[in-house]
This record gives sequence, C-alpha cells and structure tokens, in this order.
Amino acid sequence: MLDEVDEQIDLIKKTWSTLGINKPIHNVCFAWVMFQQYVETGQTEPDLLCATHATLSEVSSDTKKEKESLYIDILTSALSSLKKWTDKRFLNYHEYFQEGNIRQIENLLPVVRLATKILRDVKISEDEEVQDRRDKTTRDPSEDQIDDYIRSSLKNAFEKVGSS
Repeated sequence: MLDEVDEQIDLIKKTWSTLGINKPIHNVCFAWVMFQQYVETGQTEPDLLCATHATLSEVSSDTKKEKESLYIDILTSALSSLKKWTDKRFLNYHEYFQEGNIRQIENLLPVVRLATKILRDVKISEDEEVQDRRDKTTRDPSEDQIDDYIRSSLKNAFEKVGSS
C-alpha cells in the first residue's frame, strides 16, 4: 500500500508545475485535506490528525522561508478554517467532548496550537513592530489560548446548568 501511495504522490508532483504550485503550497493543501477528511469521517480517525500535525510541522518550517503572497493567502485561508472549526469545539468543550470521545482532545489540541503558532508567525513576519514587542515578552501565547478555552467552556457549562 505504501508503494501505491508513493506512486500517487509522484504523479501529483508531476502536475505541480502545470497547476502552478510548489511543495510548500502542496503541504498546506495536503494538511488541510487530511484535516477535512478527519472532520468528514465524523472525527473517528485520529491518525488523520496525527498526519495533519506532522504535515503542519513541515508547513511551519516552509513558512519561515516562503514569503510569496499566493502561499500566504492559501496558508491563511486553510489554517483559519481549521482554527475556526477547532476553536468552536474547544471554547465549549463540555458540549463537544464527552466520555466517548474525550481522547480526541490529545490529538486535536497540538494541531490547533501549531496552526495558531503558524498564523501568528505569518502575521508577525508581516509586521516588524509586533516582532519587536514579541521579543520582549516571555509568556507563551498558546498558554493564553488554552486558558481561553477552559474559561469559555466552564462559563458555557455553568450557564447551561443555570438555565436548566
């Protein structure tokens, strides 16, 4: 099966020049497709999240080198979509994650944290003033993201109990 996958990847690579894409754009699209497949299959395939995370790691290193506006537009669109979907669930995780699927959090959280970091890095590289301020701070912004998820979800859970 792996040989077939390698053959298909080689065929896809041969179309890149015709389609006007390169490896960094392919990586972004591939990560997004794997994540979309995870969503479409009812979040039952954690291996798709692991593959998404691995591909996003490549995207993260690509982003440091690739500054083309088309790449940035595709990257921003794909990761914003991914982040919007995951934020909706994490901001109210008591509603979306119960006993049967609570383990999904351990695969989903690293994906959204990495996507957020990549989006932040893209924004920072576009704005040097923000970069200067970031260098002076020591707190990890992803800690704030997790705090936001916890606070929002607890608030929603208490509101739900209060209205019952």
